[in-house]
Amino acid sequence: MNILDWPEFQIAHVWILFFIVSIITMIFVILYYLNNIEKRIYIFFLSISKKKNFNIKEMELFLEFYHYYKQKYSLWKRIKEIRNKNILKQRLFEWYFDKLQYDKESTLSFMRILRHLLFKHHLLEIMSINDIEIYEPVVFFINEKRFSLGFVISIQGKHEKRMIINIFKPDILNQNKNKEAVIFFFRPTTGDYKLRVKYKIIKQDIIKVVPISDFEVVSFRFISTEKLFGSIVLKHKRLLFETSEIAFYTEKFSLKGIKIFPSINLKSELLSLLKEQNLNKINWDDYDVKIQITLENRSFSLDGTIKDIYKQEENCYLVLFNFTEEQANIKEIFMNFIKNHDPKIGDL
Repeated sequence: MNILDWPEFQIAHVWILFFIVSIITMIFVILYYLNNIEKRIYIFFLSISKKKNFNIKEMELFLEFYHYYKQKYSLWKRIKEIRNKNILKQRLFEWYFDKLQYDKESTLSFMRILRHLLFKHHLLEIMSINDIEIYEPVVFFINEKRFSLGFVISIQGKHEKRMIINIFKPDILNQNKNKEAVIFFFRPTTGDYKLRVKYKIIKQDIIKVVPISDFEVVSFRFISTEKLFGSIVLKHKRLLFETSEIAFYTEKFSLKGIKIFPSINLKSELLSLLKEQNLNKINWDDYDVKIQITLENRSFSLDGTIKDIYKQEENCYLVLFNFTEEQANIKEIFMNFIKNHDPKIGDL
């Protein structure tokens, strides 16, 4: 055949071309469809995080679970499973024991994630054992290196109440002569709590615990939909001068202290006042500090100390303010505020 001759047209060529184009188109459609489903699964995990009011660390950890789940199980299997709470719970535990169980902070965050996802009651605070739910997750600490995830399986006693707890790593109990431990709990709208206990081993992984302290707030999670505003005044103990009221705003509270953002460079203001007294260095122990905050048209003042002031960005300064002592009305005010702004926590 002469290569310069134009090949004879045949209808079969059209059908072959049509078939090839159809296959390529179908492949692209399937890939687009699968990618779209994967995006929807990812958004499903994000929406759970938002719906349950995960903090940033919890959200990041929960998305680590998504990537683990994605790598280990096919798309079709995950499509079937993600709406089933019991199966998703099983996958969460697979991931925990595979990736997280030996890290303290990850174990605490995992316990919080479980509490967010699996419980709809007793979300506000823990005042006594009566606020503990059966099967709620806890972290059981002997010390910083010996800890275990566990579950409360029953609460016993009418007057002197005690809990029966199933722990996943019973070997942490070995060689602990005083049989004392600390148990960490979590509430989505208020934060972490700890309880000191004496324990007795009933079976290999089942222990009976008796409280030897009250529930103590470890961290306080304050959920606010808007910035809160106030003012701060610093009074020098020795030189008898004080600043005028300096406005600030804040977004997060803790029972131990708060981070505030003043409207001026407070450090520079103080240095100017000190130079008038022939001093050029700030010693925070020399100051009495008062801040005034208004919540829902109710004002209250807090006494405390400043740890330090940091420049964050242009015209933005961060002040770390610590309460001198826990004032009785702080918790009450914050709790009432949270009750009035309690986010609706829906089902998984």
